[in-house]
Amino acid sequence: MRMRQVSSLFVALLVCGTGQAADVDESAPGWCAAAAAPVQSRATIFCSDVEAAALGRLNELLDAMRLTFVQKRAQAEPWARQYRDLKQRLNLLGDNDAPLPVVQRLVADGRFEEASALLEDTLNSRRLSRSQRSEYRFAVARTLSLQFRQSDALPYYAGAFRESPDTFAYAFSYAEALREGHRDEEARAAYQHALATARRGAASEGSKSSNAEAMTLTSLATLSRDGGRAAEAEQNYRRALQIYHDLRDERYTDKSGEVLNHLGVLYHMTEKIREAELAYQEALTVYRSLAQANAPAYLPDVAGILHNLTLLYRGAERRQEAQWVARAEHDVYRGLVRDGYAAYIPELADTLNSLGVLYHTSGRLLQAESAYRESVAFYRGIVQYDPAGCLEDLAGALNNLGVLYRDTQRMSEARRALREAAQIRSDLASRKPRLYTADLVQTLANLQKVYRQLGWTYEAGEIAERLEKLGVIP
Repeated sequence: MRMRQVSSLFVALLVCGTGQAADVDESAPGWCAAAAAPVQSRATIFCSDVEAAALGRLNELLDAMRLTFVQKRAQAEPWARQYRDLKQRLNLLGDNDAPLPVVQRLVADGRFEEASALLEDTLNSRRLSRSQRSEYRFAVARTLSLQFRQSDALPYYAGAFRESPDTFAYAFSYAEALREGHRDEEARAAYQHALATARRGAASEGSKSSNAEAMTLTSLATLSRDGGRAAEAEQNYRRALQIYHDLRDERYTDKSGEVLNHLGVLYHMTEKIREAELAYQEALTVYRSLAQANAPAYLPDVAGILHNLTLLYRGAERRQEAQWVARAEHDVYRGLVRDGYAAYIPELADTLNSLGVLYHTSGRLLQAESAYRESVAFYRGIVQYDPAGCLEDLAGALNNLGVLYRDTQRMSEARRALREAAQIRSDLASRKPRLYTADLVQTLANLQKVYRQLGWTYEAGEIAERLEKLGVIP
């Protein structure tokens, strides 16, 4: 079954950047959320301060990537920041260049390829100052990033940085592009350069620190965490968190919540259970406060933190707490779906299945059956209007339900559920054996136990033959 990883809530790092000569206005930070829609409609994303045509293009690009909705939202947040940044930069250019108004219209219409071509033509055909060349290169890079063409954008980010290395936005965005290209050591050096630039900028303004510094420390810490440098990652997360605390600016409240979640993930990975728990709980407080003012934008983050806490408690065998937190996660997604945000039906189904497992393993079999059955019903509904959607999740829930029926001696129902799960997993394994063969083996083994308990030796023997062909000795 598809499993959401501990760090899945904030896998996308910030890519916003500040201005070249003047900082980009960050007084109204944006957000992305699910658009309210009926169950049968394709889930779409709405982002504040992004024109409808550009949003339409974003959703087209995300649909083509075949992501879950939570993954789409993780991609949409940095995309929207880059979009707003590009619009502000085009306004700041303001050099009476004839193509600029056309470029601005193209960007607002989501026609990023044409905008990129016009900007590149200007870059190659006009005599520009060094600072203008840098800004045009950066604008081209942004239009490419808005098409999720990160490898094509990288040379333009690099060019802008090399021509104007003391501009924070260029250094930071170059580092981000290197990280996305898995060039980690080069990214580390670029982040360090961006950090020094941010500190110089703060000092020149008479400040001890800035959002730019905290943002860079967060990205640098995550790079360190993913590279196994836990102590370095912890230090930088803590420094970023202190900066956001010292700034005392409501615009950065969500960023402090993000850093706390990152820190919780770090402690979780390094098995510092108490520290992870405290970080997650602090993050939860932040996002619950934000959700009071904007539920569609921040309740999914509340649910994500609750999910991480559930995994933490399960791993620590704190089953009662795991059940409480999983139930709270379920309630968040239930409320979102009830309020018309059908995009979260897969997450609701996931939480029901997870709750079923928790109830099952603690002997609360009636609650487990109810949760499994409702999870299966939701997955079936998704598959009806999206045949490829959630098939592996449906099979996982059916497998769990079949095992519960077997444990309660309801063999006929167990056989039906497990046979359906085996058929789905067999089809999936035939197309992607490396991904799904282990799941198929699990369900076949469960079905074989049912046949043996029923005394169906022939059918149990057939399963044994299938398992042998898959390299398993029953």
